[in-house]
Amino acid sequence: MQVKDYYQILGVARDADEKAIKAAYRKLARKHHPDVNPGDAAAESRFKDITEAHEVLSDPAKRQKYDRFGQAWKQAERAGQDGGFDWSAWAPAGGQGVDPATAEFQDLYGRGGVSDLFEALFGARGGAGRGAGVRPGRGRDLEQAVTISLEEAYGGGSRLLSKDGRRVEVKIPAGVKSAARIRLRGEGLPGPGGGAPGDLFLVVEVQAHPRFERQGDDLHLRLPLPLSLLVLGGEAPVPTLDGGL
Repeated sequence: MQVKDYYQILGVARDADEKAIKAAYRKLARKHHPDVNPGDAAAESRFKDITEAHEVLSDPAKRQKYDRFGQAWKQAERAGQDGGFDWSAWAPAGGQGVDPATAEFQDLYGRGGVSDLFEALFGARGGAGRGAGVRPGRGRDLEQAVTISLEEAYGGGSRLLSKDGRRVEVKIPAGVKSAARIRLRGEGLPGPGGGAPGDLFLVVEVQAHPRFERQGDDLHLRLPLPLSLLVLGGEAPVPTLDGGL
């Protein structure tokens, strides 16, 4: 599969901090947003890559997995949720699929081996089920990114999630900001030995808007005005986020 370099997509260094990553994302998102480039398939594809890169690099846990496993970070995260790892979906840059029985695994930066990968994916769970009498314990919490529009952040909204064959409606409160965590109690991994399940946290990412820029709880808008109006004064219609003037 094609390996994406999220750092290269955003144009930031591998040691870039959260502020630099956020600034790069906002700049590129405004430039390539589909609303700014209607009908431009290349811009739309570029915007999706930018959003995906920001979703990973702005989340410390996902970024850590990406830095270690490269494009296989999604499989690593999935393995932490359901205990499985689809080796057929992973191939290193320019290479073939990896056979865990014979091949050595290396991430994008040349570190690690198969044993490191399994240790990171399964950790202490590697021995689960081999011993007798597992004591009840609380299940692990899970995180899931959710992307919303600025309009949804302004007025609130909801999302329907599919989990274990069930549809779960999640309320998104008005005024929510990027990096906010919405907690769904009991929707995480089941607890070992019949223990209580963990929680599911939705990590919010508010998409950049083509016209408005959010700064705290304020909205900023660049409004072109004719010189005559600036010199002589007068009135000008100002659009609002809900579509009014």
